Amino acid sequence: MWIEHPKLGNVPTYGGPLDSYTIPTKDSDGEFSCERYDHDFGGWVESECLGLYLIDDEEQCRVYELEERVKELEAREVHLPTRYGLRYGHPINADERHVMIPKENGCWIYLADLEHVLRVAGIRIKGEEHGNKTRR
Repeated sequence: MWIEHPKLGNVPTYGGPLDSYTIPTKDSDGEFSCERYDHDFGGWVESECLGLYLIDDEEQCRVYELEERVKELEAREVHLPTRYGLRYGHPINADERHVMIPKENGCWIYLADLEHVLRVAGIRIKGEEHGNKTRR
């Protein structure tokens, strides 16, 4: 059915007995929208954004590949090296219990800092099922 639109002129519409819609058109954001004529009201009502995007086969393949990559990244898990034993004569206090001591001439790593950085990057730590618990 064709209906007179105040801005668009005579437009083709489709729909049911209560509402008629113009053929959706793509806007600058790539989203489709259409105009709605309410037969009960007897006039045009606000434009409706349909929330639809038109994608081709190539785009669909790209979306699939990206979804697979997201799954792969979410499944990442690391194995932290075991902490080395304390050296003879090394003083220990409560804060040093979770220090990863290097075997030879390396930097000392505070385990909680390492675990925090990995969690922020979205990487799970082997041996942790849930939450942000530090391994003990």
